[in-house]
Amino acid sequence: MALVVCDGGKQQLLAQLRTWLNANSKLHLYKNNHAPVHGDTVSAYTESDFVGYAAVALTAWGAPYLTADFHAYIDEVVETFTAGLVVGSQSVYGYYVTDLAGVLIWAELAPSPVTINAAGQTFAVLPRFSDTSEF
Repeated sequence: MALVVCDGGKQQLLAQLRTWLNANSKLHLYKNNHAPVHGDTVSAYTESDFVGYAAVALTAWGAPYLTADFHAYIDEVVETFTAGLVVGSQSVYGYYVTDLAGVLIWAELAPSPVTINAAGQTFAVLPRFSDTSEF
């Protein structure tokens, strides 16, 4: 037998998950060069610590939607991190999302690392959750 999750079911499941994510998810940036894998835990990521950085509670998840290739997604608003006084430089390789207890939910590697080396420099993330892993 082959399991098929129907489009309406995908949207309903993500709608329920959206409620949970709005109350229980936190966005973090990471500074180690690591490509996320299925077996990761939060210990695989070294959280960024440049001046001005702080993890962000994710409380603005939007409505679920389907793409033409039948994937279901929910998006948060774009979250922008701004560096304060910078001493040296720090690369940001991607982001990860945890629950409020610090359990890793998912992570995403940026297309290329961004080096934070000036006050006022920003790094923006559009958190997106899919019904499937994207690799």
